[in-house]
Amino acid sequence: MVLHLNDEKEAPQVRVVFEGEMRKRFEAVKRYYGLEKNADLVRLLVTLRYEELKKEGKI
Repeated sequence: MVLHLNDEKEAPQVRVVFEGEMRKRFEAVKRYYGLEKNADLVRLLVTLRYEELKKEGKI
C-alpha cells in the first residue's frame, strides 16, 4: 500500500514494545547514535531509510 502525505488525515503514531534481542539491538543503535529518546531513534532510522530509497530512485 502506498500512502501519500495528502491522503492522511492524522499524523502517524507508533507504539512498540521491544523485548529480548530486539530490545538489545534497539538500545545498541540508540547508544551508537548518542540518542536519549526512543522517538529520536525512530525518526532517525526513518529518515536514513527514506534517504536511501530516494537516492535509489525507489520513491
